[in-house]
Amino acid sequence: MILSNFKPYLLIDNYLYPSRLYDPSIQRVIKSMDNLKRKEYVFYFVTTIEPLREIVQKLAETFNNPHIREPSYFDFYDDSLIIHGFPPNFPNNKEGFKQFIYILWNAFPDIKIIFDDIIIEENKVVCRYVLFGTHKGKFLEILPTKKTFKVNGMTIFYFKDRKCVQRWNLVDMISLMEQLKPY
Repeated sequence: MILSNFKPYLLIDNYLYPSRLYDPSIQRVIKSMDNLKRKEYVFYFVTTIEPLREIVQKLAETFNNPHIREPSYFDFYDDSLIIHGFPPNFPNNKEGFKQFIYILWNAFPDIKIIFDDIIIEENKVVCRYVLFGTHKGKFLEILPTKKTFKVNGMTIFYFKDRKCVQRWNLVDMISLMEQLKPY
């Protein structure tokens, strides 16, 4: 299940608006818009922002499902993908990303990601998450320990035409390595 604490809408005079517009001075501007402009604004917000929420939720569901992830997961990413925040010995393109993800899946076959927050701004989606699984294969020179792990992380996805073109990752690797220690 994908969880999100982000409330994307604010109801003003029976119209929905992005919740970041909660500021009273901004509310006065919105209330002064005529009905057509309000509807256009809401339409723009819903048609450009909400599909990205669905995409990252499906991305997580695919990552979490070992039966469909291998043939489907990388379809969420454009061939021009640039990655940041992964180990430096991997290329920072889609092939390097695939190499790292396959290492993850082999080392932690039951790995799961749960999004605690999903925040969307234009073509950018920020996800704060928990990653957990069981160490059953070699991971970055660490032999399998059969230990479970749970770490926090954050990813920023940049989208173009419903595909991720850039991904920034920040995962608590120190905590992960501590949890995988064999003693």
